[in-house]
Amino acid sequence: MGLRWHLPVVVTCPTLETAQPETSKPQLMRLRIIRFTLVYPLLFVSIWSSAQNLIAVQNGSGVSYYPHDSLQQAIDEATEGSVIHLPGGTFTRTGGYTLSNSLSLIGVGFGSDSTVATGHSVIGSDFYLTDGSSDSYLAGLRFSSNVRVTPGTNPTVRNLFFHRCYFSQPTFMSSDNVVHNSNNIQFLECVISSNLSLGGSTNCKIISCILTGNVYDGSSLTVENSFVQGASLSPSSTQACRNCNFRGNIFSSNPAYYGSSSSPNYLVKNVLAGSIASTNPSVLISSGNIENADLSQVFVAYTTGYDPTDDLHLTPGSLAIGAGPGGTDCGIYGGANPWKDGGLPANPHVMQKAIGATTNAQGELPVTIRVAAQGN
Repeated sequence: MGLRWHLPVVVTCPTLETAQPETSKPQLMRLRIIRFTLVYPLLFVSIWSSAQNLIAVQNGSGVSYYPHDSLQQAIDEATEGSVIHLPGGTFTRTGGYTLSNSLSLIGVGFGSDSTVATGHSVIGSDFYLTDGSSDSYLAGLRFSSNVRVTPGTNPTVRNLFFHRCYFSQPTFMSSDNVVHNSNNIQFLECVISSNLSLGGSTNCKIISCILTGNVYDGSSLTVENSFVQGASLSPSSTQACRNCNFRGNIFSSNPAYYGSSSSPNYLVKNVLAGSIASTNPSVLISSGNIENADLSQVFVAYTTGYDPTDDLHLTPGSLAIGAGPGGTDCGIYGGANPWKDGGLPANPHVMQKAIGATTNAQGELPVTIRVAAQGN
């Protein structure tokens, strides 16, 4: 079982600042920034400081804590529907980690400018998915190793949601290249910088994402309002996407599309820096696309490749403004689920912290923390 901590906290001089919402996006929640000063007895500050690397498992109103090196134990002992909060740091384990029940696994975010105080939550070993991982939610995590279904088991994973995650290694929704029946795997506001194999999974969605690797083996896949950089969608006839829809995206090159005449793919209202390429026109149905666009005139600031310092907002007069389905903007800031900068999960996070060097006359040590909460 995990350890339980109960820390007394005295809050002094709280202030609340609420940023005004963007009038063009009324559906977005407001960004709330809370600044407050905590005054702990020195003993509790010592305990609090050491507790920052603990994993918190929330199950209803109860919270249990686990050491940083006990993530698999926390996953195994969590009950269905529990929420596991990971602190900043790299999590590694011989043999990797296995998710075998329906949980929410939430890190501190992947944006470097937003995690200065905490660091990233990095899954540094292979992360395996089983049938039991269906209906799980993973957010604010960086995966520096493979994410894949458990080899040799060919599980069926359904309703899996990755939100504001960063993938730097291949992700496989197939087991040993065996096509299976997983479905409704969703990636929202993620950076996928390596290959994504859907293994024949159906009805998957990639929305408001940045893609730099290949995407293949998908059926009825939707790629929407994403920025596709030099990647191929269906890179070969043996790894073809079938009956897939690509709409409202911006492409930095001419991705190749493969499919079959019986299950063509659809390319509708996208902006491409190159021209549309296909091995066979009968496998790709395109309409309303803008080709040969100059991306330096599309984005506020863009170089080449993926650079987190680029500003992928649309520049005034950009060809991508209103060029998407229904007159929406193309790219990651358009559509119904626009990208939010920072790669942060929706729960409150620590943006800045300052711990006093000395105690006051009463033996108290001042701790100032700046916390922000980003909308869903």
